[in-house]
Amino acid sequence: MTTTILIADDHDLMRSGIKNVLSSDPQWMVCADARNGKEAIDRCREFKPDIIILDSFMPVIDGITAAREILRQHPASKIIMLSVDYSDVLLQQALDLGVSAFVCKIDSPSELVRALQAVAAGSSYFPPQVMERVIALKQARTTRLLTSREEDVLQLIAEGRTSGEAAGFLNISPKT
Repeated sequence: MTTTILIADDHDLMRSGIKNVLSSDPQWMVCADARNGKEAIDRCREFKPDIIILDSFMPVIDGITAAREILRQHPASKIIMLSVDYSDVLLQQALDLGVSAFVCKIDSPSELVRALQAVAAGSSYFPPQVMERVIALKQARTTRLLTSREEDVLQLIAEGRTSGEAAGFLNISPKT
């Protein structure tokens, strides 16, 4: 059975490289790609891929916000978050969203393939160095200062979104 994949990254070379890695295995079919988070959301709606490889830092809409919206629209979506590093903040945001896997761009292509195989089989995947960070974050996080909804609002404010835009992303009234 073929697994359909959407690749969202703002770098043409990165998208092409991932396509090249996946093209050697008939199990994977790249059904679409996107250069920013807005395009990723639109392509998910259009192509309904099995797995989304989503860069965390993209223009227009970043990967975390795009993941949140994709999962809101398609709760069964499987997202592999792709990042330039394993920052604690980004990792925590990805975990809070419920992404299926987290892979760093400095990892080997085989790490991405392992993540895809695990996610396609219904599991999650975090490389050993990420699991170390996940465990440390869980241990350090004894009390939460903000609710996840408050964090969503804060993230949208930090991105410079207006109240109306934030309300639209959160699917609430602008008066809220």
